[in-house]
Amino acid sequence: MTGAYPQYVELIRDSWARVGAEINTKTYDPKVFYEQPAGILFGGKFDVTIFSIQNFPFVYPSLIYSCDRIPPNGLNALRYCNKRLDAVISEYESTYDPGRQRKDLNEIARTVADDVPTVVLNYTESIFAVDKRVQNFSPNVVTFFDDMMKVDVR
Repeated sequence: MTGAYPQYVELIRDSWARVGAEINTKTYDPKVFYEQPAGILFGGKFDVTIFSIQNFPFVYPSLIYSCDRIPPNGLNALRYCNKRLDAVISEYESTYDPGRQRKDLNEIARTVADDVPTVVLNYTESIFAVDKRVQNFSPNVVTFFDDMMKVDVR
């Protein structure tokens, strides 16, 4: 484990020990951990895991929260399934109406928060320091380098 994850594990280990739960830590080579469809994560070979994803869930929440995206059919490694939520996600992903999307997205977030299929330990926001001479640099949630052909240095 790298970064802050070892500290997270120890904090979790301490709090879980207070309620009688024991944590046995295992680390894996990323190729073994992320292998599809039979690795540790996508093969469902864990009770609890810590892993990292980019901040794409609410661009297409079906990728990680829809019943039909449980591996090997997708990235729902949480194996979370809520048919009522699937209907809201389908509506969200099929409309261009910003008001409808906002309503659906609020319902998706509320349902996921209530069902707790996952716990977010941290969120790192990407911050860019750009010289004032750089024009038209607009990173977004999909990629930092979305349209570099429009970027100019003056």
